[in-house]
This record gives sequence, C-alpha cells and structure tokens, in this order.
Amino acid sequence: GIAKTGSGKTAAFVLPMIVHIMDQPELEKGEGPIAVIVAPTRELSEQIHKETRKFSKPYGGDTANSDFTS
Repeated sequence: GIAKTGSGKTAAFVLPMIVHIMDQPELEKGEGPIAVIVAPTRELSEQIHKETRKFSKPYGGDTANSDFTS
C-alpha cells in the first residue's frame, strides 16, 4: 500500500539526517555537502524542504540559508 500524507514518511529519514548533520564539525569553504536529498518531482522536493525547515528549528538548523535547488 501507499502511506497517507502526514504519516511521517519525511520525518523518518529527515530527523536522523538532521541529527547526523548537527554532529558534524563546521564545514570549511569548499567542503560539503553533508547530506543530499533527491526527489523525483519539484513538488515533492518543495514539500520535503518545507518539512525539513520545520524539523530543523529545534536543532538550531537553518535550511533557509542552505543551498536548495529543485
């Protein structure tokens, strides 16, 4: 079956990724990326970006300043 919208699919991979990112030392110029998410459609990548911004706030993350290309 297909999991319903809002069932936590994005959180299942984004939360461990955010924890991993936060555990890394600060990147130097020219280093990175630490993580990459690939999505099959622009709509899905925008949805993942929106959810990731919400999930990263408690960790002090700011994906608004990260490179995001869809």
